[in-house]
Amino acid sequence: MSFSTTAGALLAGDSVAAQACVPISLDAGSHDLAATSTEAPALTVDQVVLTDPGLPAPPTADSLVDVDVLRNDARSRDVEVAACPSGCWVVFGEGFNTEWEATLDGMTLGPPVPVDGGFNGWQLPPSPEPRAMAFRWTAQTPVTIGLFVSALAALVCLAIAAVGSRSRLARQRGPLLVSGRAAPTRRSVVAPSITLVGACTLLISPAFGALALVPTLVLVGASRSGRAPTRILELTGVLAAGAVATSVLWIVRNDRPFPNAGWTSAFDHLNGLAVYAAIAIAVGAMFAHDAAGERT
Repeated sequence: MSFSTTAGALLAGDSVAAQACVPISLDAGSHDLAATSTEAPALTVDQVVLTDPGLPAPPTADSLVDVDVLRNDARSRDVEVAACPSGCWVVFGEGFNTEWEATLDGMTLGPPVPVDGGFNGWQLPPSPEPRAMAFRWTAQTPVTIGLFVSALAALVCLAIAAVGSRSRLARQRGPLLVSGRAAPTRRSVVAPSITLVGACTLLISPAFGALALVPTLVLVGASRSGRAPTRILELTGVLAAGAVATSVLWIVRNDRPFPNAGWTSAFDHLNGLAVYAAIAIAVGAMFAHDAAGERT
């Protein structure tokens, strides 16, 4: 393979077009294509374009039809296609998905066909006049309904948990004595601290192990109040998970990383924080019974 690019383009994450040094001829039938990159692991092959010698040559820049973008939203586009007396193809540069719907002057064009290596394409009939096209993402409604139902179910679960907790307390007979200043046991403080720091060091990195010392120091300080201290670890885990989710939404909405095989690389820097969230919640839950056992 041969390609030409610049260091600035590579650092900016721009795509690089490469060509085979020797033409490759394929027989009719199915073929398996495996992309390996042992010598240049930083490069990812995300698109392969095959041409048929029997097909006419692709159009040149002079024969392309102008398209003016009138509206560019996340789930809808409105454009005006210039006159194409001989007919033309309109390529919608989003990943191919049959849930995209296109209309031409208000008339539906049917489902798209995959063109240009994985995009949506519609063939337009000849016309000497400009025409209006609209693209709409039709799968958002069921997704929105699913998110609403999920949020509603989560609220119902929280309500059931709150009501159940109140009911159990109401059924208890006799006085409930709680030691306001009960000294926590060594296990309820030292064991979760060592577990959190050790797990973060082994499963993430020594740097995260050092950072895990911060919530453990808070844990030791809070344990002197006689409260359930392991809740602090669970709280930091929940906050870390929320930060990861917020960051992912921000990156997707603002940077819109290209949906290829390297799409997840845009979130690699969040892996450590996500693993910490899982570890902190697990450790807090694991030792919660020790903190609860200190109350009598």
